[in-house]
Amino acid sequence: AFYKSELGSKMGLLDRQGREITKAKYTKIEPFENGLARVADGSDWNFIDSTGNTLLKSNYKELHHFEGNFCLAKTDEGYG
Repeated sequence: AFYKSELGSKMGLLDRQGREITKAKYTKIEPFENGLARVADGSDWNFIDSTGNTLLKSNYKELHHFEGNFCLAKTDEGYG
């Protein structure tokens, strides 16, 4: 289980022992699903794993949950 930490309008994650998983740098953190959580920094979205590492090399305008090995994502150019 992870717990959200807040610093002003930013959020981070703590583990059960209170150790910091991610710094308070996100504007939104969604619940973990299949080992990943969607996180937003303003209007940019990415996934993080349980150690706080980002999954994708760049941020997206929209990210949907994975279905199998695929995830619908939107960039400035459109969906892919």
